[in-house]
Amino acid sequence: MRRVFPILAVLAAALLLAIIALAVGSCGSSGSSSSSNSADDDVAPDDDASPDDDDDASPADDDDDTSPTSPLWIQGLTLTPNSGFAGDGLSINFAFTDVAPDVNGGTVELFVDGVSVETVTAQTSGGTTGFIGIAYTLPATEPAGNLTFSVTLTDTAKRVSNTLSGTYTSLGADTAPVIANLRFKPSPACNAANSPFDVIFDFTDSSGNIDGGEVEIVINNQFPPVQGQLTGGDATQGTIPIQLSFSTAVPDGTSVPFQVTMSNNRGLISNTLSGSLVFKASACTSK
Repeated sequence: MRRVFPILAVLAAALLLAIIALAVGSCGSSGSSSSSNSADDDVAPDDDASPDDDDDASPADDDDDTSPTSPLWIQGLTLTPNSGFAGDGLSINFAFTDVAPDVNGGTVELFVDGVSVETVTAQTSGGTTGFIGIAYTLPATEPAGNLTFSVTLTDTAKRVSNTLSGTYTSLGADTAPVIANLRFKPSPACNAANSPFDVIFDFTDSSGNIDGGEVEIVINNQFPPVQGQLTGGDATQGTIPIQLSFSTAVPDGTSVPFQVTMSNNRGLISNTLSGSLVFKASACTSK
């Protein structure tokens, strides 16, 4: 019996160690289970279709941040200009980053309010980063209102980028100015050389783009007409006075015919106004 006790003691110690090891293994298993429970359940939105995204607040996750998360990434969309009339053109530009230098020869697809309107070949220098610009012309019948322009890029390996969007304001169809109420001041005018007189008329321009436009006045059916450039900001209506004078005297009592037209800064020409001004010696003031 004396020799049995040490053996039993050793067996007891081994059993105790086994129990401790089991307890440690159980704790480790519990910790692993906790980690598994905190793994991503793919409920929150992420930037790709991968089921192994990371929906926590870690900066290394893929939850709608602004860093490139796909093999082909575009950013920095600009629309130049960002407003215009029906029939106007605009330039659409953006930057790209690709995992391979195969954007050149790919395609850019342009959408307006969600509808695909144009697909063009991407032209780049052949690198993995760069800029792309395309041109687009608004339909001549485009009504006034805000438009959402969106672009996607596909490289020659058929990788498709994220979508970029921007807002463009259509001003609708441009219209020519309308002029009315031609008059002269003074009337009659002095017939002496270098005596000033004003040609006056009213205008309406619903597009508000007369600044930089022109007025043309045909005098006594002689060409070329007298021309003057307009400076009027974005006025849509008003009165335009133009001061003129003749370098030589006009025969007393002569009636001189005038024809007046006006164009806006896009070259659309108004209607024509016609009238006559009588020049008399009696209208001259003594000095």
